[in-house]
Amino acid sequence: MKRLAILLFVPVLLVACRPPADGAAARTAPPGVTVELSLEGPARIGTVPVRLELSGTPAPVSRVSFTGDMTHAGMVPVIAEGVETEPGSWRAADFAFHMGGDWFVLAEVTLEDGTTFESTLPVNVSGN
Repeated sequence: MKRLAILLFVPVLLVACRPPADGAAARTAPPGVTVELSLEGPARIGTVPVRLELSGTPAPVSRVSFTGDMTHAGMVPVIAEGVETEPGSWRAADFAFHMGGDWFVLAEVTLEDGTTFESTLPVNVSGN
């Protein structure tokens, strides 16, 4: 009976620990706001600027930060602050991947009222 319980429980844990397949963030954008997170070039080792575009009717934004992390534990994340380049557009020109492999880029947006939401971009960084 104990083995049966373990066999049924383990798959539930594995599914629960897996990131969302569609790259959806835990905290989504407010209604009416469209978020587009992208790289400004091929995903490769080295500097690859990251861009976040917000459209719709967002509240004023006080901060945008970008974090790049590998899909496995133990690696040093890449962290960069976004700079507003034009209304609704933020860029981190100094964002740099330090090794090839599977990464995800997380953009965290903080509105002036303190509300935050996230957008995630899965990325496969070429080792060349």
